[in-house]
Amino acid sequence: MRTYKNTSHKQKYRKPDKKNRIKLKMFFRDKNFLMGLAFFILGSIVSLVFMSTIDFYDLKFSKKSPTTQGKITDYKMTNSYSNDKVVIKYYYDYTVNGKEYKGESCTTGKLSGEVDISYLENSPEISRIKGSTRGDFSPIVLLFTLMFPIIGIVTMRTSYRKLKVIKEIKSRNTIFR
Repeated sequence: MRTYKNTSHKQKYRKPDKKNRIKLKMFFRDKNFLMGLAFFILGSIVSLVFMSTIDFYDLKFSKKSPTTQGKITDYKMTNSYSNDKVVIKYYYDYTVNGKEYKGESCTTGKLSGEVDISYLENSPEISRIKGSTRGDFSPIVLLFTLMFPIIGIVTMRTSYRKLKVIKEIKSRNTIFR
């Protein structure tokens, strides 16, 4: 370890191990590793962006979820599209066991007036218009966007294994000397 004398406080400086520097150089020269890294980083960013618009409660609803009648009070066009149709967010009021609730749902169809509302039996404040979602997209979209970071991880792992094999061959003093 080196210590610098010109500083007011002693600062320790250690050079990175030569082996680790060589590993990093090997990784960043490998095109497959770089491609995997790009897939992982960009895919993770896209997945995080889509997570904010996904309805995870959609997984808790079933065909047997209780329903009631509700009335649409307002709607708003979103910036999202599904099958080339704009996703519309609807706001509605509904009543369960004499208590009034407000909710919002997203769908591509045009709705007005009275609609069927599905809600969770134990949490009636969590609802949706029957046949729609609470968010812009269903959880299936997240599965699709997570494919890209997974492809990136698999590609980087394959690249790492390839580099391990090359290192093993070099250590046996065979072809590369």
